[in-house]
Amino acid sequence: MLNYMKYRFRKGGEKMQKFIGIVMALVFVLSFSGLATAVDEQPANSKARAKAKQISGEVTEIDVTAKTVSVKGKNGTKTIMCTEKTKITMAKENKTLADVQIGDRVTVKYKESDGKQTAKSIEIKSAAKKSKLPT
Repeated sequence: MLNYMKYRFRKGGEKMQKFIGIVMALVFVLSFSGLATAVDEQPANSKARAKAKQISGEVTEIDVTAKTVSVKGKNGTKTIMCTEKTKITMAKENKTLADVQIGDRVTVKYKESDGKQTAKSIEIKSAAKKSKLPT
């Protein structure tokens, strides 16, 4: 191909310079288009790896059938969904959602996606205190 270009542009060196300039400009432009797509992919990946959030507070509501727990923290109440992967513990013992009671102090680690909070783990800090009846 190089021989063809030499033959084609033998008479006018000026035409060869224009041709090489156009090719170099094209290579330059295409090299930046690859960088632009690489930059666009980074936010999508970092969004998928969102940090786990945490709320500590008192359990105000439990729905075992819907698998949700409402926790009242410093910044208000959040209703968080539980899944089969949610790890529920109390004093390093595995528990189930049925073991969580209203009034329990808990720390819930969850992740938020599409406006929904999904629990990764629930740690029951202290069980709900039973009220003493006067005798």
